Amino acid sequence: MKKASVTVLLISLICSGYCFAEEKEYTVGIEDVFYFPYYAFKNGECTGLSREVLDAFGQKHGYKFTYKPMPVMRLHKNLIKGNTDFIYPDNAEWELNENAKVYYSTPVTEVIDGVMVLPEHKGKGLNRLKKLGTIKDFIMPGYADLIKNNQVRVSESYEFDTLLKLAMQKYIDGAYVTIDCAVYHLQEKLHRPDALVFDPDLPYDITAVSLSSVKHPDIIRDFSTFLNEEKGLTDRLKEKYNIMTPPQK
Repeated sequence: MKKASVTVLLISLICSGYCFAEEKEYTVGIEDVFYFPYYAFKNGECTGLSREVLDAFGQKHGYKFTYKPMPVMRLHKNLIKGNTDFIYPDNAEWELNENAKVYYSTPVTEVIDGVMVLPEHKGKGLNRLKKLGTIKDFIMPGYADLIKNNQVRVSESYEFDTLLKLAMQKYIDGAYVTIDCAVYHLQEKLHRPDALVFDPDLPYDITAVSLSSVKHPDIIRDFSTFLNEEKGLTDRLKEKYNIMTPPQK
């Protein structure tokens, strides 16, 4: 019995060592923005829907992902230089990757970027939208021409809370943000859930966000397959995190 026990123990140790050695580690650069419920860093730990999806994929394929917060522009520079394995979120239409050969996954999710206004201003149209606030480095496709023609002025903030407070206090006419993130901040951080509302009558954008890589097109391909095969997972997580379904434009 003792010999058998020792043999089993040795086999277990060898297997454990082999499995550990086979686990592959990769770095994922994440935008350093408190973008919950999609992603955020709390006490140095990445949380949210996107982390859960990536971890589920990694567990299935034997990958271990380390998540590092980075400013938006540095995020893309590190990707191009090969200093990070993957970045998230990304989208080819953002044109931040300097024509480098970048591989994009199937979208992890779609986010609604639109304008939060005071309830009494909802449905009042573009004429009253003179000063529009947004998070620094956010891209606003629906307002590009209006900004170019000086019909709308832009004010940038680094934090969601600051931006939403500016809209609540009428320093800006509206806050262009990801709607799910704004709702979370109003409810959980500012404790003013009804202070601002999404105005779908103003231009808004539905943005598909993906995982991207320069160095690992094979893993990007596998991740896309995973997302297609595990759609039930993302649907459950959207329900868990109260993610809004994009309206039909």
